[in-house]
Amino acid sequence: MPQVPKILLMLMLVPALFTIGACSVSLERDPPVRMTYLMEAKRPALQPSGPAVGSLAMGTVRVAPEFSTRGLIYRMDDTRYVSDFHHDWFAPVRDQVYSAARDWLHEARVFQTILPPSLAREADYRLDILVNTVYGDLRDAQSPTAVLEIQAYLSSRAQAGERRIPLASTLQSRQPLSEATPAQVATGLSRGLADILGQLEMEIMQALP
Repeated sequence: MPQVPKILLMLMLVPALFTIGACSVSLERDPPVRMTYLMEAKRPALQPSGPAVGSLAMGTVRVAPEFSTRGLIYRMDDTRYVSDFHHDWFAPVRDQVYSAARDWLHEARVFQTILPPSLAREADYRLDILVNTVYGDLRDAQSPTAVLEIQAYLSSRAQAGERRIPLASTLQSRQPLSEATPAQVATGLSRGLADILGQLEMEIMQALP
């Protein structure tokens, strides 16, 4: 008999608890505990990638609509995704990816200065990010994984105010999980973000003149 992922058991249990509660006269039951998680990606204590070049403005970070919810998302089969209301992100995914990318590139010293989006017109380069997928893949109960994919676009100023695109890249990371739990999914996605930002750092260095 195939194992049922722990996350799926939790999602099945919550409606059952409400059904049981409706049949009871007691109003003293505690509500399900709500947990929040951070998506963290700390750059390893390594030497900077190379000599800093110009200034970078952090542009927009957008998230595909189906993954923009605050709740953790699990892929249960090839077509079904489930959002977990009781286990969610402390901040929107777009904000966490924005902060992590900005801090990572600052630590890497790829650019001399990191500017906010409001100063994008004054920057030598601009980085825009689209988060395509961010979820826990539970289709195989024996091998759960955390899946994160982003598209990154690095543009630079050219003559006559035009901009060129020295880098357009799709980066993906699949991180194996020790078990199918919300905490493991959140931790795996943090590892995945660090993996992707490491890839992005190397690709930016290769794209710069």
